Amino acid sequence: MYSGIPELCSTFASLAVLEGDPTVLYLETANHLIKGFAGKRLNSSIYSYLSSSRESNVCNVGTISGIVKMFQKTSAFSLISFVGGLRNIEKFNKIDASKTSGVSLIEIAKTHILALIVESFAIQIETTSNPAISNVLMNLFKLFAYSKILENAKIFFQANAINALDLVEVKKGLNFALEILHKEAFSLVEAFGYQEETLASALVFGDGKLYERLFDWASKH
Repeated sequence: MYSGIPELCSTFASLAVLEGDPTVLYLETANHLIKGFAGKRLNSSIYSYLSSSRESNVCNVGTISGIVKMFQKTSAFSLISFVGGLRNIEKFNKIDASKTSGVSLIEIAKTHILALIVESFAIQIETTSNPAISNVLMNLFKLFAYSKILENAKIFFQANAINALDLVEVKKGLNFALEILHKEAFSLVEAFGYQEETLASALVFGDGKLYERLFDWASKH
C-alpha cells in the first residue's frame, strides 16, 4: 500500500483503456489514407493537398497560406514516405497495420488531421467579415499552428517544410501571439464557453466582473 502502486493502478488503468480508442481511430484513419492513396481513390477535396503540396517548395511561415502549406506538405510527406516503404500495398489491411510501425501510422493520421484543422481554421478567418474578430482569430490561428509545429518539429524538418531560420521565426511568432492574446483572454474563454469546473478560474464567468471576483475570492481566503 505504501508503495503507491495501488493508487497508480486505479488512476491510470482506466486511462489506458480510454487512450486505446483514439489509437484505434488513428490506425483506421491511416489505413484508409494508405489504401486510398495506393489505389488512387482519394478523390475527395479534403485529400487534394496530397498531390499539390509535393509541388510546393517554399512555405512562408509568416502568412496563413504559407502555414497551411507547411502542414499539408508535412502530412503528404508522412504518408508518401511510409507508402514508399511498403510492399504489396494493395493488400494492406488491419493485420498488416499491426505488424508495421504503429508510431508511423499514428503519425500519418495525426499530420493529416492537423492539416485539415489548420486549413479549415484558415478558411474561417478568410470568411470573417469583422476585422477585429478576424485579427483575434488570426493570432489564435498562429498560436495553435506554431505550437503544433514546435511539438512536431522533427517531422516538419524531415518533410523540408521548415528550416532552422523558420523555427526561429515560429518561436518569435508564438511568443508574439501569446502576448497579443493575453489581452483577449477573457473574451476568448467566454467565446469558447468553458465551464468553471474545467478551468477552475474566474475567467469562465461572462458577467465582465473578472477582477472583482478575483479580489472577492482573495479577500475571503
